Amino acid sequence: MEVVETKKRLFAFGDSHTAYVYPSWATILGTCEGITLYNCARAGSDNLTMLQQLIRVIRGKNISKDDIIAIQLTNTDRIVYDGNYQWIDVFNQILKHDKDFVLNNYEFDYGVGRTMDWIYCIKLLLDNIGCEYHIHPLDDFMNITEKNGNQYNYYWDDLKEYDGHFDIEWHKKYVDRYYPNYKYDEDKIEEWKSMVQTTKDGTEKAFMNITSFTGLHFSYDYKMLYTEKEEKDLLNKLKEQ
Repeated sequence: MEVVETKKRLFAFGDSHTAYVYPSWATILGTCEGITLYNCARAGSDNLTMLQQLIRVIRGKNISKDDIIAIQLTNTDRIVYDGNYQWIDVFNQILKHDKDFVLNNYEFDYGVGRTMDWIYCIKLLLDNIGCEYHIHPLDDFMNITEKNGNQYNYYWDDLKEYDGHFDIEWHKKYVDRYYPNYKYDEDKIEEWKSMVQTTKDGTEKAFMNITSFTGLHFSYDYKMLYTEKEEKDLLNKLKEQ
């Protein structure tokens, strides 16, 4: 009797360091033999968004103990404030033009504590399922090796500036450090590195079929959250209380 091997599903969550215009650490893991990647990340996500995405994936994709969850967290001061993923980083953005507001109204430790509460909820969910999971704070991603200026950033001619995201080689280093038992396709990574263009727009077009949100790369639309009957019923019951 022939034994049919099934691939494990790997669901990746994060912000633009996980899903961007060129392949990320998640895309690299997707080249591993026996892995089918579902990239659920969305640029601009805060950590609460990742928890919400995870809940919807658990329900919509019937996550089981045979699946793998990989989460790359973002800044603890990032806040998504509408369904179109408009977001702010309190210290990187608000502080620049409203220092008094930040110093008088935002408590950094509260932002960290809030994120730890969300991670606690994530762990409860995944421990209950019994699946393999990996959760890394943003510092893990940033501090893989010594940075030397813009050594690991691409320069875009159309934007006339260095990109704030790490290049494909840096993503490879991230996988090597935190996923040492995953054997990815080295040749594919070299191919991707050769596909990077001098412009961000050109690079995005070159990788459209690899990094797009179609197919296995998907994200739930916040405007469509409460369209299922059970969610509408729940919402109505809450309104009646």
